[in-house]
Amino acid sequence: MGIIIPPSIIFTVYGCLMNLPISELFLAGIIPGAMMVIGMQFACWIICRINGWGYLIRLQLDQLQDAAQKLGQLVPV
Repeated sequence: MGIIIPPSIIFTVYGCLMNLPISELFLAGIIPGAMMVIGMQFACWIICRINGWGYLIRLQLDQLQDAAQKLGQLVPV
């Protein structure tokens, strides 16, 4: 997927070798890249539903707040 989603080194090299505008190559890679991401997410969702994963641990609001506070401590000023 890293080959298709911009900015990609492959797009840059291909554009230089074939004398094509790199901006158009980047724009051409956005839709296929997004479709691949959606497809992979859907496949993961199906596999998790089949195996029953994701239902054992419920996300609690206080756990989310604690994680956000800890993440805020990691961000440099």
